[in-house]
Amino acid sequence: MTQRLETAFKRASQLPEEVQDALAAELLARIEAVETTNLPQTEGAFVSAYEVSKHLAGSIKGGPSDLATNKKYLEGLGASSMR
Repeated sequence: MTQRLETAFKRASQLPEEVQDALAAELLARIEAVETTNLPQTEGAFVSAYEVSKHLAGSIKGGPSDLATNKKYLEGLGASSMR
């Protein structure tokens, strides 16, 4: 357990019981939310935006299949950053 987490637990243990219950409920809800989203759970490691969102690829119907292969969608890309 990290020092920061250990300190947090010690501080929480000094709070009133109803506050401890609320904190525990919030923590469990957040843990369940992470587990149900299937996000990478690597503590301290870099996780790219692609890794977090790759399950969304192809989920929008009716759009272009691949923006990078259609020159029309790439027109002007990056132009605003070149000014």
